[in-house]
Amino acid sequence: MFFLIGYFGSRNKKLSALYQFFLYTLFGSYFLFVSIAFLYFVSGTTEYPILLSLELDRTTQYILW
Repeated sequence: MFFLIGYFGSRNKKLSALYQFFLYTLFGSYFLFVSIAFLYFVSGTTEYPILLSLELDRTTQYILW
């Protein structure tokens, strides 16, 4: 996507679109990493079957989502 925006975007909007795409991807990846790290520290593992049996309250689930 980064290269498609850079190649096909117009000159005026190209830089703005590139920066926005980069920041959106960066923040999304950061929040996903924090959620996975939290689940690891709570359960001690990242194995999916074990995480399915983990009991988290609804508020924690909403925050992680």
